[in-house]
Amino acid sequence: MKKWHLFRLTKRPVPWYSKDMNDFILTLMGHPALNAAAAVTLLLAAFGLGGGALRLLAPKHRPAPTASLALGLAALAWLALVGAPLLLKAPRWAVWLAMLPAAAGGLRHLFRTGAGTWLRRNRAAALAALALIAWFGGSTLLPPFSWDEQTYQLALPVHWLAEGSVRPTADVPYSGFPLLPQFPVLILLKMGGLATARMLILLLFAALFLSLFDELRRRLRTPAALILATVFALSPLVLAMIREFYAEVFLALPLVAALQLRRALP
Repeated sequence: MKKWHLFRLTKRPVPWYSKDMNDFILTLMGHPALNAAAAVTLLLAAFGLGGGALRLLAPKHRPAPTASLALGLAALAWLALVGAPLLLKAPRWAVWLAMLPAAAGGLRHLFRTGAGTWLRRNRAAALAALALIAWFGGSTLLPPFSWDEQTYQLALPVHWLAEGSVRPTADVPYSGFPLLPQFPVLILLKMGGLATARMLILLLFAALFLSLFDELRRRLRTPAALILATVFALSPLVLAMIREFYAEVFLALPLVAALQLRRALP
């Protein structure tokens, strides 16, 4: 049986341990500036889509920030799945052109929710989130090295790009049950390189840290809330996941979003 190699964009199969494969993976990483711009653009687009949906569902309530982000990521994933035939064939500039209006809406929604005022009032938490991004930012520049990334988390979206379709294939068993986070990554790969996925994970963990701090601050004094949120961010489990592409942050964000929605709605 022919073994499926790591990323099927090469002209010929090469062993995963060969220098040719390593060089090939490096060509997929993309430029750091373009990758960072793509990750921020997708994050803002998700925020805008989710915030707009929440305004339609509950017009009398201000959309909760984390709920907006979680709902927007799910919306982008479904749009990528349903629109995969167009997305996979679209040139890079067309994907950027489609994402920029949503990102502009997300930036507008960000200011409407009072994010600037919140950050000024909670400078310590904002600086801690920036420190988290700065400390682990170098990890986003490394090629995928974990088993999950190399077998399905990142390999599957790249496989879809190579095949031009998201249909299940016999040589990649994981294609039969893809995960929701892999579809926003498909958009990112059309906008930049492989490093965009890790950049998105890092930004989402920073957002999760701020959301957790905000929830704790409503029940505890600010120093205690900051300490507990920092303990969470520096826990061994988070330290292991924040450097690689894992789906857990996509599961944690809706949990915090549920707390926000429960407080906002009667």
